[in-house]
Amino acid sequence: RQAPAARRTEAAQMGEQGAAVQQPGTEQPGDLPSATAPAPEQAADASELPVGEVIRIFARALRSGAMAQDDERYIGRLIAQRTDLSQQEAVQRVSERFETLQNTLEEAETSAREAADEARAASAYVSLWMVVALLLGAFAASLMAVFGGRQRDA
Repeated sequence: RQAPAARRTEAAQMGEQGAAVQQPGTEQPGDLPSATAPAPEQAADASELPVGEVIRIFARALRSGAMAQDDERYIGRLIAQRTDLSQQEAVQRVSERFETLQNTLEEAETSAREAADEARAASAYVSLWMVVALLLGAFAASLMAVFGGRQRDA
């Protein structure tokens, strides 16, 4: 398992790569492409990999919980054009990678929840002992006040 910070760093690096490869002005801010979104000239240009677009498709699919088959086929087609894989193999790899990403995110969420539960338990333990210490301190102070008052009066 990777640490959440390592996954964020990996995602940031992938995002930087996507920003470096993406053509400026090809998309509107906030647009999330789908399989029907790319222009034919983009699909025909095999020398340029739209990493940013693929990352956005994956991000949208991870938010929704499932990747559309059109998006899987589109990404598979991009991979098949740039490798010696068949389109079916590429689509299968996209599907497997998406499932891996989903599992990784679920594991990260689970470990974050476990860490939060441990932190809550530790803070409850410390708070309990803090109350006990304060009560003992108050008792000792009142006992010494009574003792000091009696000694003063005597």
